[in-house]
Amino acid sequence: MQRRTLVTLMLLAVVAAAFFVPLDSEAVRIHDAALERSVGAFAIAKGLNAVISLLQGTEFSATPAGVGITFTVGEILDPMNDMVERFSWIMLASSVSLGVQKLLLSVGEITWIKLLLGGVGGVLLASVWHPPLQRRLPVGVLLRLAVVLLVLRFGAMGFVHTGNLIYDSLMRSQYDASVALLHGTQSELDAIAAQSRREAEVKEEGLLDTLSGSYDRMKRFFDVEARIAGLKAGLEKAQMEMLHLITIFVTLNLLLPLLFLWISLNLLRWAVVGRFDGDAVREWLNAGQ
Repeated sequence: MQRRTLVTLMLLAVVAAAFFVPLDSEAVRIHDAALERSVGAFAIAKGLNAVISLLQGTEFSATPAGVGITFTVGEILDPMNDMVERFSWIMLASSVSLGVQKLLLSVGEITWIKLLLGGVGGVLLASVWHPPLQRRLPVGVLLRLAVVLLVLRFGAMGFVHTGNLIYDSLMRSQYDASVALLHGTQSELDAIAAQSRREAEVKEEGLLDTLSGSYDRMKRFFDVEARIAGLKAGLEKAQMEMLHLITIFVTLNLLLPLLFLWISLNLLRWAVVGRFDGDAVREWLNAGQ
């Protein structure tokens, strides 16, 4: 009786979940949030790439004590530019992966899959409490079909919810901190680009020559030098944060889906060609009755 009760509860849960609409809507909400994060990170990468490309070759000049010194921003931007390009490709792959996941989620929402799963579950449930029905039904075939339908109905939903659980418990705080720092880096680079444009305009108007006082020259030298030093430190931190984001997105949107896809394909292969003894299932279910 205990075995029948356990199987009955499991089948009732399967039949109820097959038609439980909030499961679908919640999975779609989680997926859309993940896609928004991926697209947002991709936008940050493209924004950084644009401003870095603008700053490549930019120079700042200063003449402390009458000696001309030039700082070339592009030299310290090269490592960052390489990292941004790799980061952009990862974000693009992540977005494509999420698009495939959305397609798989839509498969689980197909009405005939829900109806067929509910029907198979109902037939199996009836056979649990009516042993003569077990002998007339191809129990093994029905169980194989149930496995296939379960994978189609809940496979994509399973890794969407699992990924969200991992993100919320382990990665959310790191993601927020990394995105905030990268936004700050982009703002700093935008400010440097704006300063560069202002200096270009000043030079064109011939106004830069008016800075003839030694105090003004020294002040400008130390201001530029401090800003370049700060930019170097900021770019090093930004590259580390990009590595953190790459780890997050590769894990959630590439490795985890591949793991679930491997599990799903193996379940489907077992359901189609694996060894399955329907008579053994009947004996187990009716043992002790």
